[in-house]
Amino acid sequence: MKRPYIKPTLERRGSLPVITATDGGAVADAGSGTANDAGNTGGGTPIEDTGSGAGDTQEFNDFFDNPSDDTGSTGGGGGGTTTSSGSYMLSVRASGKGNVTSSPVGISCGSSKGSCVGTYTAGTLITLTAKADVGSVFTGWTGTITTNSPLLRFTMRTGLTLTANFQFAQDMEREAPVLVIQTPPDGARLSAPQFLVQGLARDNVSVARVEISLNDGAWELAQGTEQWAWQGNARPGANTVRVRNEYVRHVAAMFRLLGEDSVTAKTSAATVMRLETAFARRSRTLEQRRDPWANYHKMSLAELNRLTPTIDWAAQFTAMGVPVQDTVIVGQPEFLKQVDSCLSVARLSEWQTYLRWNVVNTLAPTLSSAFVTQDFHFFSKVLSGTTAQRPRWKRVLDATEDAIGELVGQEWVKRYCSPATKARYTKLTEDIISVYRERIAALPWMSEATKQAALVKLAKVNRKVAYPDQWRDFSSLTIGRESYTANQVAANAWWFQHGVDKLGKPVDRTEWDMTPQTYNAYYNGSKVEIVLPAAAFMLPGVPDSLVDDAILYAYAGGSTIGHEITHGFDDEGRQSDANGNLNPWWTPSDSAQFMARAQRLADQFSAYVIGGKHVRGKATLGENIADLGGVVLGYEAFKRTEQWKRGEPINGLTPDQRYFLAYALSWLGQRRPEALQQQIMTDVHAPGFLRVNGPLANIPEFYRAFGIKPGDAMYRGDDIRVVIW
Repeated sequence: MKRPYIKPTLERRGSLPVITATDGGAVADAGSGTANDAGNTGGGTPIEDTGSGAGDTQEFNDFFDNPSDDTGSTGGGGGGTTTSSGSYMLSVRASGKGNVTSSPVGISCGSSKGSCVGTYTAGTLITLTAKADVGSVFTGWTGTITTNSPLLRFTMRTGLTLTANFQFAQDMEREAPVLVIQTPPDGARLSAPQFLVQGLARDNVSVARVEISLNDGAWELAQGTEQWAWQGNARPGANTVRVRNEYVRHVAAMFRLLGEDSVTAKTSAATVMRLETAFARRSRTLEQRRDPWANYHKMSLAELNRLTPTIDWAAQFTAMGVPVQDTVIVGQPEFLKQVDSCLSVARLSEWQTYLRWNVVNTLAPTLSSAFVTQDFHFFSKVLSGTTAQRPRWKRVLDATEDAIGELVGQEWVKRYCSPATKARYTKLTEDIISVYRERIAALPWMSEATKQAALVKLAKVNRKVAYPDQWRDFSSLTIGRESYTANQVAANAWWFQHGVDKLGKPVDRTEWDMTPQTYNAYYNGSKVEIVLPAAAFMLPGVPDSLVDDAILYAYAGGSTIGHEITHGFDDEGRQSDANGNLNPWWTPSDSAQFMARAQRLADQFSAYVIGGKHVRGKATLGENIADLGGVVLGYEAFKRTEQWKRGEPINGLTPDQRYFLAYALSWLGQRRPEALQQQIMTDVHAPGFLRVNGPLANIPEFYRAFGIKPGDAMYRGDDIRVVIW
């Protein structure tokens, strides 16, 4: 997408260092493997792990402490899934190209078979063997047990969910090392927390600071010594602690507005925080979510029920009015498992409290002024630093846009986007794609086989430009004048039913997920389409007829069209084929070449520091690749215009200067420090000014246009500039 959106991936590569947290100065010896969910002594059972490279003894317990215990005691843990016969469930899947087998038999699954589940009597000694396919390597187990050994042995004393991770060998060559982090249990009180990082990092990378998530928020490790073989005292990040404390106060304030007294409201807020913390502990990071293979888990309804035995999914579907499905796609199985665990522990009254919170939190902007003001205080003032609330009419207009945006869009198109304007944007789109086609064909680092597959995918990309050819029908949605909140509820219900009605039907490839008046754009990988609303092309306040090609090809061609089409070939998009299916269509050598270039770009962005925090180069990699590709494609297309060929200055600026300044214009804006800090933690987009400086610092034509030389702030030597597409 062109504009920031939240799209909240842990990559496992090579030999993995391990962090172990303990109370006081003693550091436990975890070997080179960890058992996640360890440390809660309330109901857990040791897991024996004798595989090569693994620790001698590791413990597993549920992360979720007894929510009624506000003292942080260790009572109330769980021990996994037990069947009525005294057996346990073992769920295994392969991520990537490889297979897993078990002894005794019961588990035999590969990347093409999804998950497999076995049931074993308590006390059974299990051996799992992970074997990579040709061209791939085994990179480690994740899930209940985290270890590097392809041979994993343990005694069944609890239910386990494991993933065997495989990766193309060539993809690992320049990957950054990854930390495996084991945190203390919820409710633990660490008087002097210490951390030990064990093992040497790949490529001898030195580390200045590491941020990890613990129970009390983000913690920072002091600077260590060399090669990740260091330890240091931890301290809570001040801003994170502030935000978490403000959030609890905000939730309590909302419960007060619902009529609770101060004591009850504080208890309710603590319940909400406890549950949400438990869910967050099993929610994947931005980086983890960038791996489409690791986030695709096709399960039968029976497998889903075994994953979450507390939840009757058929009954859930029926209650929601959703036809019962025989198979589902689960993005984060560990999250659902955590929800299931919490359902077994939390009291009914606590779930009622949590659901009340979700209702009021969702509808707060539509309620009375007291709710609106409190909602604004936290989500705008505290999180983003916003000092004044927008006028009510603007907020209501946004709500209308969200609910029935295409109805508004029909009128907007009549006024502001003529068929001639749409035709101009359509031609621009084809110009950009034509340039991309030529650049792919001429790539010096890509083999002919991969080039041909890439060209097939590019040709199949569906281009949706300006506005839909047919509009969505909202005639079944009833909007009245009696209640703003009731209108919002009705709209939410309409959109839910709209999604339900799609189940079991062919994909509607004419549908738009953005309105034409939206200043944004997107690439849909499963549909293999780019959607380019008219507003994304328009320079605010300037008629289209007055926009010269230098501006159009940069502002619309580079930052919008070129950006979105490049998403089909970024670190995530490249893993889907011309039909939108996950399919490794690259040769291993080409994949390695791509990953090497992508890693260099990730390293560039990770070096940027804002407010003491490094930009997350891996999390923002897809958008950074799209920005770099977009500005290059837009420029190459602009070079074919008469304006560029004439070379005549306008207002003292050459065509090249106008192009690069217009590209910068597309990201013009200001964000408060609080908003920037939040963006770094939650957004797959880098801050706007870095989306200008970052890609342009890699483009020679930009250097020539403005005479940039060694010593200038944006100068990078030829040897460290990145070229991908």
